[in-house]
Amino acid sequence: MFFFKLQVLSLKHRQCLAQEVLSAGIITTALTLEWAMAELFRNPRCLKKLQHEIDDIMAKEGDHFITDGDISKLPYLEKVVKEAFRLHPAAPLLLPRLASEAVKMDKYTLPAGALLLVNVWAIGRDPNAWENAEEFLPERFDGKDMDVKGRHYDLLPFGSGRRVCPGLRLALSVLHVTLVNLVRTFEWELPNGQTHMDIDMSEQRGIGSIRTMPLLAIPKPRQLTP
Repeated sequence: MFFFKLQVLSLKHRQCLAQEVLSAGIITTALTLEWAMAELFRNPRCLKKLQHEIDDIMAKEGDHFITDGDISKLPYLEKVVKEAFRLHPAAPLLLPRLASEAVKMDKYTLPAGALLLVNVWAIGRDPNAWENAEEFLPERFDGKDMDVKGRHYDLLPFGSGRRVCPGLRLALSVLHVTLVNLVRTFEWELPNGQTHMDIDMSEQRGIGSIRTMPLLAIPKPRQLTP
């Protein structure tokens, strides 16, 4: 019988591990937030609709800093976030999978040892799955019981199954709360006389959905609901 001595991680190792986990979540969430804001600036109708939804809730429940507990009361916000994930997943390709044995998928057979990459960027823009796939339209989720937690294969920004992104809950919480408070607290203007149609929506090529040009906007305090 063999006995293995468990090695306890040092404080330094624990700090490094925590930093890696948090950094990965922060960077990807920031990318999605930037894309969501860019889409709202480019689609003023959606931005105003979201602001009206937030103002209505504040008028009913009183003025307060919006927290994670308020998100379920803001259905249009959730649709905006889903649409941002559909068009701009932070990781266009999910982590690779290795077939441990031959697998038959539809009319294809993957041999044992084959490496499989899921292109969620392409899935989110597939015209066979989405009407007007290139258009930012949060209303497309009206009446649809679809989430981003891996149960619906048309929308997989975090992957699915046992290897779903471990930071899913944290990312959703931070993204919703940050986005809703940015939209509620400020009116936004584009610099140098730009209009919403001047916003560059092109992406860099790489492992992440990074904007070619960083989003620049000027925040101005918004008149909040009393």
